[in-house]
Amino acid sequence: MNSKSQTVKLVTILVAFFAVIIFPINSYADHDWNNYHWARRSNPFTLRVVDSTTSGWASAQTTALSDWSQSSVMNLASEQGNESSSSRRNCTMIAGKIRSCNYTYGSNGWLGLASINITGGVHITQGSSKMNDTYFNTSNIQ
Repeated sequence: MNSKSQTVKLVTILVAFFAVIIFPINSYADHDWNNYHWARRSNPFTLRVVDSTTSGWASAQTTALSDWSQSSVMNLASEQGNESSSSRRNCTMIAGKIRSCNYTYGSNGWLGLASINITGGVHITQGSSKMNDTYFNTSNIQ
């Protein structure tokens, strides 16, 4: 698999993650996002993304965050996170933010996994996006 193909897949995963959180729609996957959304007082609002990915993912993540920041609803701002192997494996969510991680999570059938926690029935309080390096050879991503 070439690096452009891998970059496109990462961007697609990140875009899908942010799309279902910000613009809930009917999904073709086996989950239902209902009307979940980030609580906010106005648009646009800024959402912090804690980058706990290794350097091979930097370009693709920067591109995805930049693309989503063109929205009239939100701006995404990156902040450096812990890139240690254990931190990336656990990818612990942080209140009010999204944590983005990559790790060799194993041959479990998923390339990327988006998760959220909610309060009040529909308000997202924190989220995570995990990219599975078992399927992505990030050493080739440019």
